[in-house]
Amino acid sequence: MTGATVGSGLVDMRQSSIDFVAARRQVEALTEVPATVRARAFSIYVGLFEYADDEGAVQTLAADFMAQFEINRGSWSTYRRVLEAASLISIERADGDGRARPVRLLAPEV
Repeated sequence: MTGATVGSGLVDMRQSSIDFVAARRQVEALTEVPATVRARAFSIYVGLFEYADDEGAVQTLAADFMAQFEINRGSWSTYRRVLEAASLISIERADGDGRARPVRLLAPEV
């Protein structure tokens, strides 16, 4: 299975066939991160697909999906950084305001 992408590597959810094995390997490659954190971050990556639109954007506020994953803001911050480091999500931020924008799911590198 491979992930269908559009433009800059964003997931095209309409044609998506994500290679979750490749995604897990990208997370597992971050050996400086404790194994339990890597495992939970990967679980959250998979879970975010439930909230993603056709272009891989998660429009749901983090405060709303954090409850579903039973995590707090500090834990989300940790898992988000792991997924960003693994190149599985991106967060767009506007210059100057520092406010987080929607999470975008990225296809794993295959």
